[in-house]
Order: sequence, then structure tokens, then C-alpha cells
Amino acid sequence: MPTHNMQAVEILLPIIGDKTFAYQVSNSVEKGQFVLVPFRNKKLLGIVWRTTSQFKKDSIKEIIRIYEYKLKDSFLEFLKGVAKYNMIELGTVLKMAINAFSTRESSHYIHQANCPSPISLSEEQSNALKDLLRNAKDSLVSVIEGVTGSGKTLVYLKLIEELIKDGGQALILLPEIALTTQIMQRFTELLPQTNILQWHSGLTPKKRQELWQTSLKGGDVIVIGARSALFLPFTNLKVIIIDEEHDSSFKQEEGAIYNARDMTVLRGKIENIPVVLSSATPAIETIHNYKIDKYKKIQLNSRFSGVLLPDIKIIDMTEENLPKNQFISPTLRQALENNLSNAKQSLIFLNRKGYAPITLCAKCGTKSSCPHCSSYLVFHKNKSSLECHYCGYKTNVITECANCHSKNIVFLVQE
Repeated sequence: MPTHNMQAVEILLPIIGDKTFAYQVSNSVEKGQFVLVPFRNKKLLGIVWRTTSQFKKDSIKEIIRIYEYKLKDSFLEFLKGVAKYNMIELGTVLKMAINAFSTRESSHYIHQANCPSPISLSEEQSNALKDLLRNAKDSLVSVIEGVTGSGKTLVYLKLIEELIKDGGQALILLPEIALTTQIMQRFTELLPQTNILQWHSGLTPKKRQELWQTSLKGGDVIVIGARSALFLPFTNLKVIIIDEEHDSSFKQEEGAIYNARDMTVLRGKIENIPVVLSSATPAIETIHNYKIDKYKKIQLNSRFSGVLLPDIKIIDMTEENLPKNQFISPTLRQALENNLSNAKQSLIFLNRKGYAPITLCAKCGTKSSCPHCSSYLVFHKNKSSLECHYCGYKTNVITECANCHSKNIVFLVQE
């Protein structure tokens, strides 16, 4: 093929490293466009990173195929920001963003309810919504802090409804995929005319590809998902919500290490859209940021529908005459007996379930995690098993690291 009409471009590939690779192409391409290129002895999907290159055209390979799909410039800036902030190779970040790429046309993977249920807010919630809308005009980061049962979810859901009423996309991040189904059901009842989709590692490849397509094409949708949903290529994103923002599950601690909460704030800044952090117990970093006025705090003090907060009594165990080998104090025992005699129920929470919450390889540091929901597996000594306390997955205790095959396995016990 003659090369006088060819141009050299630089392609970023989803492989470890920050290096781009030069290829030549006869057709016009744009930055962010998807292409298929030969790489060593295989074909790889990549994106156009620069439309010019210093390499000589006659010394480089040709692009095999050009796709019509293209990532926004702001999304490319976000990927660069994630790589720089977390010191991750740019190719690794790209892999997280395009691993569900498909040319398949999206279908109607949509959840809808039959009967509308309008959202009704209390006066306190309505005032909080006004503050959120005011902050949203300036694309600020807002923190909804409120007691359990104060209706934080209703407030941010109403915010989403207002921001996408003329079309657009919204993203809600949850700490665990186990919560998405419950939230999906509630949201579809409250917003029956809105396309609401869920994103997590448990979806089939087909459904992941369909949702990826929907987000890239700018389809009107609310996406509810775990931390990886942050890397969907939205093209019309109006707001991002992080529910239970204090939860440690937003931190990915293996492979590409990052905190989804912090990266959400980064994406909001780059995309110039509002971000809302919601929690009854905000993280220390979040508290510091709203104290220095970097974030805007919105407080909800009352429980929704006037439900009263429970009475809380703290028992000083140093003043209790505790029998040997018992952990329930006489005061607590009496309260439990009173409930039983009055035909009432009691619930006791223990501060630890299982012998060791983390099992890891002492050589490479790999932690045993659930294959379904990525939570760490808890070692139960009496059962000699590893268990996930979120989805119920169980397996035998490992004796060899799956990553480096070392037999130096340790159990981290919290005292």
C-alpha cells in the first residue's frame, strides 16, 4: 500500500506501562478514538492518544481497524489524573476503563416499576435539597451528614431527579455490590419512568457490554454500582453520588490501588459536575475538608417522619461484677431478661465474627478475597474455613498463595 497519504499517530494500549506506540493510518482519526492494532504476535484494542507522531511512517505498522467509538477529552484527562495521583501505569488505568468495550448495540436492559411513587420530603430535607441544588450550580462537592434514618437517600435521589429531568446521566456508587439489588428496587419504585441500571463484577459480559455502550452513547440513565463503575465512559454525566462514603470498601488495595471516593472528587472537578458524599459517620478526611470549606456540609438532624432516635446507655465494664468466663454484664443480662418477659426481641452485636479478618501471604502480601464481591475472607478457626460475611461464600483454608505459590500464609488477628 502506498504510504504518501499515511499519517503517524500514537496509540495507548491497555498494558502495563505509560508508553504509547506509533502506528500509521490512511484515514482521519481523532484523539480518544478506538482502534485495533497489531502488537507483537497478537491484536490489541487501543485508543488514539495523539494524532501526530515523530516516528517515520515507513518504519511503523498500520492500524488494522478504526472504530466509530470515541472517549471524551475530559474522560482521558480523568484517566491521566488517576494514573498520576495513584502512581499507576496509564495503560493499567486504561484497561480498567475499556475492559467491557464492545461493538454490540445496547438493548433494553432496563428496570421499571409499574406504579409511580412520588418522592415527598420533609421541611428539613427540602432545605437540604435547596442547598444541594445551589452547590450543584457551581459544581461543588457537598457532604450530606445525617443520623441513620434521616432520609439522606431521598434527598440525593430528588437531586438526581432535578438534575437529569431534561436528560442526562447520574452515577451512584455503593461500597458493596450486595447493596445494589436492594437500592435498585427502591429507586425503581420512586422513579418508575427512569432507566436505572446496575454495574458490578457479578454481571454477565453481555450486560456489562450493553451498559458500557449506554454510558458511552450518552443514554439517559442512572447507574448504581460498586467502585469500578466510576470508570464507565459517561458522555453526559450530570452528578456523582457516593453513598456511605466513609466505607473502606471504596479503597481498592490490590492491582491498581486507588480510593474511589477521592477519584470521584477528581472526576467531578475535571468534568465540572457536582459530587455528593453521603454518610451518617463521614470519614476523617471528609470532615477535615468541610471544616476548611473545601467541601460544603449539609446537616440532617431529624429522623424522617418524626421517628425518635433510640435511647443509648453505655455500660462501664470496670464497674460491673462480671462472672468468670462471661462477657455479658449483669446490667445487660437484666435488660435482656426484661425484654424476654415482655415478649420483646433483643439483638446483640459482637465486635468480631471469626478468628482473623484478614488472611494474607507473608511473601507477596496478597490477601484472600471473595471471588464474587471482592471482600476479604474471614478465617473461622473452629470450622477451619474462609468465609465471606457479605455474600456467604465459603472455601477451605488456603495453604499456598495463589499469586506467588508461597506457603507462608499468615492470619491477622485483631485484638
